[in-house]
Amino acid sequence: MTEAQAKVLGLPSSVPFAFDIRANGMINQPDFSLSTSWVNAGGVREHGVTRKGGFVLKKGAYYRIPSPIYEIVKASELLSSNQVNDEATRYKALNALQELLPKIEKMLALNRMCT
Repeated sequence: MTEAQAKVLGLPSSVPFAFDIRANGMINQPDFSLSTSWVNAGGVREHGVTRKGGFVLKKGAYYRIPSPIYEIVKASELLSSNQVNDEATRYKALNALQELLPKIEKMLALNRMCT
């Protein structure tokens, strides 16, 4: 959905922060996890940002998490959750996350063309 389409539907603008993902440990180890946060354009963590479904909230303002970023957020949460407690399941969750990355590249390319 473009910003113009979201505006027509009365939805908030896209989240102005980047979603940052960092691996903690080795994926083949039981204590593997991901650390995630929202960061500004300079890479500095944005404090006080909370996710509510497909939206983030900061200082009373709601922002929409566009696809495929939303799907990456969900996949990252799954990979770091207690539901992923064996190596095979971790690899399956990592594969699902990796499959989303080409969509991000396509989205970034389209954004560069529009700016």
